[in-house]
Amino acid sequence: MSSRRHFLTQNLALGALGVVLEPAHIPLSSDIRQTERLSLNGPWLFRLDPDDEGEKQSWFAGNQQPASWGTVEVPHTWQIEAPLVDYRGVVWYRPTFDSPTAAGNSAVRVEFESVFHSARVWVSGIFAGEHHRKGYTAFTLDIDALIHPDLIQPNRQNVIAVRVDNAFNDHMLPRGRSSDWAHDGGIYRPVQLLVTPRAFIERVDVDAVPDFESGDAAFNIIGFSRNAAAHNWNGEISLRVLEDASGDTVLKRSLGRISLEPHSEKSSEISAVLPNARRWHFDQPNLYYGYGQIPIEQQELPLPDLAPGQEVELRIGFAEDRPEYIQFDVLRPTGFSAYSQVWQS
Repeated sequence: MSSRRHFLTQNLALGALGVVLEPAHIPLSSDIRQTERLSLNGPWLFRLDPDDEGEKQSWFAGNQQPASWGTVEVPHTWQIEAPLVDYRGVVWYRPTFDSPTAAGNSAVRVEFESVFHSARVWVSGIFAGEHHRKGYTAFTLDIDALIHPDLIQPNRQNVIAVRVDNAFNDHMLPRGRSSDWAHDGGIYRPVQLLVTPRAFIERVDVDAVPDFESGDAAFNIIGFSRNAAAHNWNGEISLRVLEDASGDTVLKRSLGRISLEPHSEKSSEISAVLPNARRWHFDQPNLYYGYGQIPIEQQELPLPDLAPGQEVELRIGFAEDRPEYIQFDVLRPTGFSAYSQVWQS
């Protein structure tokens, strides 16, 4: 199914800039590879835990009998089932999956786009991490050390166990039962594995300030890189910006050489100006594509462990958002939603 978060990030506006991290649409060199996304959506085992005994009884272990569990389709919320519409408390989810083919020389993370509202996660019976009282935000966990690299032996599938709690909570906003919307519990957005080289770009922050008098656009990009390997990594991060309409390269820069110690992260920053930047508008959605690369270069790894570098893509649109430049356009509405509530003292 289509990822809601993927759709939202395609339209994300940061100040005057819209940015997307997604697979590139241009051929990559032989030493560059895209982030591989492997969907875990589909049938998962599901079980209520009204007495909160699952963790004490090791429901996260791989020897649980499926007969005591039901099956649901993730993304999922149990509030859609009539008997559970008012259930507030703990449940468990469990899928199985095969190890990615590149798991032996890659960083593997599991990404949950949203779990409401608290989650504790185990992989192959080992605790991987938690995400508490943040039911509307995505989170990722490193799991490459927890999955089985052997794909040949039968019955060696990996098991993820997720303890989810949607009980009203006085330690999160909104406090207790003070909210007036549904606290629908569950893994209600997509889940996927992210497979990258062990040295990879974890995220990119972008800030942009268009100059409406000159037509130029200045922007600042910070790339956060991480080395998940047990060896040093030395290399250079590069950036190039293409105009979507023409395909021409309008900017090509190096973010500089970096050295990453084992299991460390570092940020790299670059500032630049795009002359005569085309502005984005509903009627003229001009875009630019920025490609950030980590190639293989002086990577201190034994040859069998070498993995291609990584490339991520930024989709950029410059929009007029200053008050003196606000345009009042007539938009055709496609639907409405009405809401009313009567308060009684």
